[in-house]
Amino acid sequence: MKYQKQAMLGLLGMGLIASPWLSQLPAQFKTYNSGITIRESEELERIKAEQRAATADKINSLGVTPSFSKLRIRNYLDSKKRNPRPDLPVI
Repeated sequence: MKYQKQAMLGLLGMGLIASPWLSQLPAQFKTYNSGITIRESEELERIKAEQRAATADKINSLGVTPSFSKLRIRNYLDSKKRNPRPDLPVI
């Protein structure tokens, strides 16, 4: 009890000294979380690129050449009113 006032004053002083650092912690957490998100998305893109490369290598090794340059989704309706790429009848 003898040194309670001095201890409280010391703790208050330490709190004032640490307050600028403590006030910046939420911003640092946000920056850290955004960095993790960026790393995860880059990792996902790298995995997708590796899978595409493996698929291309497999197609090349099989000797099958695709007869298309882009994959076309058939019977896809963007809206009920308009079909952006209608199926053409084969004659």
